[in-house]
Amino acid sequence: MNRLMKWAKIGVVALSLSLVGAGVARAQTELPICAFDDGTPGSCVLVQLAPETLVGEMWVNDQQIVFDTPKINTVYDIEPAAGITGKFEYRAIEDSTDPNFNLLYVYPDVSRTITTPPLGQWGQYTLTPVKKYIRQAVELTCSVKNWVDEDVACGVNIDGMDQTDPILAGQTAVYALDPGSHTISLTLTGDPTQTILWSPAGVTKKIYTYASSYVSRQVFTFSKAGHLIAAMDQPGALADWYVDGELVGTQVAGIDGWVNPFKSHKVEIKAINDATQDGFAAFTFHWKDATQWPYVGTGQTRMLTFKLYKEGNWAQPFEYVVPKGSLVEGPHSYTLTYACADDPANTFTSTVAFTVDPLAALVYPELYLRFSGVERNKLSIGDIVDPVNAQQALKALVTLSNRDRTAAQGIAANCAASITLDGALIPLTPGLIYQIRP
Repeated sequence: MNRLMKWAKIGVVALSLSLVGAGVARAQTELPICAFDDGTPGSCVLVQLAPETLVGEMWVNDQQIVFDTPKINTVYDIEPAAGITGKFEYRAIEDSTDPNFNLLYVYPDVSRTITTPPLGQWGQYTLTPVKKYIRQAVELTCSVKNWVDEDVACGVNIDGMDQTDPILAGQTAVYALDPGSHTISLTLTGDPTQTILWSPAGVTKKIYTYASSYVSRQVFTFSKAGHLIAAMDQPGALADWYVDGELVGTQVAGIDGWVNPFKSHKVEIKAINDATQDGFAAFTFHWKDATQWPYVGTGQTRMLTFKLYKEGNWAQPFEYVVPKGSLVEGPHSYTLTYACADDPANTFTSTVAFTVDPLAALVYPELYLRFSGVERNKLSIGDIVDPVNAQQALKALVTLSNRDRTAAQGIAANCAASITLDGALIPLTPGLIYQIRP
């Protein structure tokens, strides 16, 4: 039959008994017959801590019982008689298997008064101390929205002290904080060219902690910027681009950048130029400025296309009607000139030779003496007529244009044009401004 392990005689305690201590609890099936070595029945007691990972100092009737191991989980006692009463107490209880012991909580002393059972029987008692929390666990989450694999993490500062290890994006870390008020800051760290894509750069929270088993969960959220890509539907167009009033591109075809999330942004295109359009070369029209208000969410890529619309420029004509029949048959020449007082660089001169022939066809209603030659049209270039009939209606014409109507109205006050026809200098008269049909 099973026998007890070697018993130690303890004569100094109120129970004149033999005690044995074990570091871990024993299952009930391992209990031996309750008897002394000579077979005399005894009254046996088993006292243990729960859970079985706990150990503590054993005190019986306020006297410490010292075993080979200072702290134990289970103690066995055998008495010669039933009905003997004593106080069994565990003090300085600890749990070396739990890293949170003595960090978040401790165990108070626990005791029980026990009376030995009838001879030959076991009395089994489990003492379960209740955790006493001395701090609170605070779980911090580094919530980096729309993070993929960028070099971004959260640096931690608690009450002005930087913590050693950052929290990886999307991960958590738990800290044990003393009861009271605390200031916790998480700041984005990593590659600056990547952390700049998230906002805000740092988040600060003030929290109050208690000595509690409740885990305070604090989420620090960083939102990724929205990706804005914008272009125009005319492949040759170049423009000045503005986002929320800030110039972000000068004479470029489009923009590709990051903007603050969760809001609509004002995207503008201005001063659009297009070398591929003949109308731009002739200064007859321009692409209208345009504005859109796209909403961009966190981590969202928003593609934006501007459809361009033509708008006619405002024209200021300078004219002189050549008296009909004043040109005789033969070769002639004229020189057209214009200059603007407010812009000395804005000047141009061109000399053109042409021939008058009485047999040349008349062109209705008139022909125009322009910088490029004697033209059929007021604005387009290339339809030159030579020779010219002596009875042809002729008009010397210089047209200056501007996109802005108000600016066009000021052209006549700042600029002047003239023609020198066959050696005679003649000023051109400003006409009424008009908007060119594109």
